[in-house]
Amino acid sequence: MIGVLIKFTLIVVLFLGPAIAHASEPQREFEPATWSEGAHLLAGLGLNSSLFTSDSERRDLGIGAYLKTDLDYFFSSSFAVEFSSGIEFNKVDAFLLWNTQVTLGIRYRIPRDPLFHTRSSYVRAFFGRSPTVIFLNGNAPPEYAALGIERLHFDGPVGGASIGMFRQTPGNRVWFYEFSFTVQRLEQENAVRMQGEVPIVLIQNNTTDQSTIYGLNFAAGTIFF
Repeated sequence: MIGVLIKFTLIVVLFLGPAIAHASEPQREFEPATWSEGAHLLAGLGLNSSLFTSDSERRDLGIGAYLKTDLDYFFSSSFAVEFSSGIEFNKVDAFLLWNTQVTLGIRYRIPRDPLFHTRSSYVRAFFGRSPTVIFLNGNAPPEYAALGIERLHFDGPVGGASIGMFRQTPGNRVWFYEFSFTVQRLEQENAVRMQGEVPIVLIQNNTTDQSTIYGLNFAAGTIFF
């Protein structure tokens, strides 16, 4: 499952650049004051700040890059369901942490002045799974280095909430700005050695130390359709 999600993440990243370039074209189907029914794709980028805790450790994971996409289906001018992906990159000491959040959720528009057409606020709630990969970059602990282990894969549930705003520019492009808070449990650990392009799991454990990652993300982006 983790391999499939990593490939999906790569596709999102590879196509995000061309999509942002396409965003320069005027977009008129969606307005902040009147969410149009149907499917809409949102994508953006920003920053994440994460904190790891367990029964025996507490570590600031620092600030890193954040990419997100939301595929929403709007049922009315106030409510939508969505399939979302969020990708976090953090450098922790000599390690690279790559965290992918794949979630289902809902979006609700906060009621406002009906005369205010160019801006609206919303809240989101979401839940899903979050595979996490730590690239050891030749700095594995001795017990892992002896086995040639190069990566640690973690998996577990993730949930969170967001508050954000849609804003329409004079050129009719709709942008969004969003803060999100997430809580992610690391329930399963796989120690992996690469054999060519194939990951080989050498050690598999279920974590028992309440390992959790708390994240605060900010993203800005636009609606593509």
